[in-house]
Amino acid sequence: MFDKCLWLKIKNKSIIDIHNYICSKYSHISFEPHVTINTKVNTSYINSYIDKFKSHKPKIIIDLSKPIISDCDLFDDVEFYSIYINVKVIDFPMPKECNPHISFAYRINNDFSKKNIDDIVKILSMSDDTVYIDYEPVLSVEKCELSNKVWSGNEIMIR
Repeated sequence: MFDKCLWLKIKNKSIIDIHNYICSKYSHISFEPHVTINTKVNTSYINSYIDKFKSHKPKIIIDLSKPIISDCDLFDDVEFYSIYINVKVIDFPMPKECNPHISFAYRINNDFSKKNIDDIVKILSMSDDTVYIDYEPVLSVEKCELSNKVWSGNEIMIR
């Protein structure tokens, strides 16, 4: 599917709580909140971002009032649905083809209903704040394949 993915794993507790609530209620796949830098990456690509991470300290601005996007990607005969909002990554060189976002739920071969989307919008709007900043995201790698395994993002030790 996505094979090996490079992430900025989110560490902001408020966002983690909101994400986990939505994910547990609406998602077919369990996963940790993250911003994907790129998918189908190799060791050389990962190493280049380790070097970038050493010299840049990324911050992720997450605005929960942004519009929710529902999307579908097709992988062979699998429809992969996602619900996400776009985010802004600052002080870190993201690839040009990257669309930084945080996903809240994934589904396999089963689209989100209008009620699901309305419910998620309502959950996001109930937050005390609309804008969160994650000052310490963690560079992580995850093998993202269809399985019962949680996509947790293995943190990369930066020296």
